[in-house]
Amino acid sequence: MTSEKKGANGKVVALDKEKSSEVFPVIVVFQVETSQQQELLDNIVEYMETHVKHQPGFISSTLHRSVDGTRVVNYAQWESPEFFKASISGQMRSLEPKIFQQLSPDGHMYEIYHQAITPS
Repeated sequence: MTSEKKGANGKVVALDKEKSSEVFPVIVVFQVETSQQQELLDNIVEYMETHVKHQPGFISSTLHRSVDGTRVVNYAQWESPEFFKASISGQMRSLEPKIFQQLSPDGHMYEIYHQAITPS
């Protein structure tokens, strides 16, 4: 079964449930004081909505917050490692919220190894 998503450039990206797809996940973990969690979430949402989602190759971003208030995790999907690398260099780097510099996010690009999906 295939589901289709539109990337930032309007290109249709097919995610095939039967085999590995051409989607490159990036997972970024922020460790925060509980008093900073909401501020960080607000900054990430604004940055994603105004800048990141308009970058070539961007597919999606899902933001998670820990219930204990100490972490924020961003799970993003890109069409290729090259698109992601371009998005974190140059002008995009200067547009990042200042809180990112204070918290030193731990971000890495991954390959999808296995995906378990409920049968249709």
